[in-house]
Order: sequence, then structure tokens, then C-alpha cells
Amino acid sequence: MDKYYDIAISFAGENKDIAEQIYLIIKEKFENFKVFYSNKKEVELMGADAEEVFEEVFTNANQVIVVISKFYKKKEWTKFEWEIICKRNERNKFNPIRLDDSILYGLSNNIIYYSNREKLYDFVDIVCHKVIAYEKENDLSRPSESERIQYMVTNSSGELEKSFQLKKNNQKRISLEEIKFYTDSLFEKKY
Repeated sequence: MDKYYDIAISFAGENKDIAEQIYLIIKEKFENFKVFYSNKKEVELMGADAEEVFEEVFTNANQVIVVISKFYKKKEWTKFEWEIICKRNERNKFNPIRLDDSILYGLSNNIIYYSNREKLYDFVDIVCHKVIAYEKENDLSRPSESERIQYMVTNSSGELEKSFQLKKNNQKRISLEEIKFYTDSLFEKKY
């Protein structure tokens, strides 16, 4: 599991629809951002020490989005995440989106939060531009498109070679449904 994410999303399960919308907007607009959205990490999380993983993710992410609601306030896991988030540095603490009037312990009344669910694209823009600003201030750079492609080719596990061979031999990929198996004619039944 990655230890560093550009953005991590903290939410209660009852609010997964809005968390997923936020995740999808980020991936649509900034596809090279690494985003921690636990519903997309189920395979990687299986069998892991959840406290350790979540502490690492929410401590080290460049930006954290917190989906605040009455459900977030009541859940044990979100309380755990919230404790970690509250310890983050002041500048990159978190980006709250409030779904209702719930008050969280440790959330100051003077915190500016986003509450317009209808304009999630605007909210995502704000958060993503904070990531970019942080990178500029700290002389961090992302790989260029050609560097990303070179990395993918270098680490393709043979997929590129297979595709090249298909093209070279003027072949097309065949779906499993199109493949005919002639097992009855090749083997004699012994039962």
C-alpha cells in the first residue's frame, strides 16, 4: 500500500456516495493525483493493520478532505481518523465539506468549510490547487506525461511485448467468447 497520497478522503460509510463523487471528480480532472478513497482500496486493505494504515495515510497525505455529517460524528473509525487529522500541521490540516449542522469535537467555529454539494467541481478545484501550490512552494515536481509513459512501459510486465507481437503479426485480440473449444473431439471420455 502506498504511504503517500496527494489527497485522502475521510468519510462515514453513509456518505460514501458524495465521497465517491469527490473521488471521481478528482480522477477526472487530475488523473495523475494519488487519491486515498478507502472504497477503492479494499483489496489492499484486506488483512492490513487498519489503525496503522489509516494513521499513515491521514498523517502523510498532502491534503485531506473531511466529509462532515451526523454519521461522521458517531462512527468509531471516523473518530479515529479525525484525531489523526487534528494533529496535522496548521497549513495543510484539512478541507472540510459539511453536509449538515453537525459539530465535531476539535472543530473550531471559525473554520471555513464548503457546504455546497451542488458544486463539488469547485470544491475539488480548490483542494487540488492547494496540492499544486504546496508542490510549487516545496520544489516538488510530478513526472511529465512522457516520464509516466516511460515508467508504464518499463514496468508493463510483458503487456507491451504482447501488444507489439499482435500488431507485428497483424493479429487481433480475440475475446474468450469467440474462442471455440473442441475438447470433445480431442479427448476420449473414460466415464
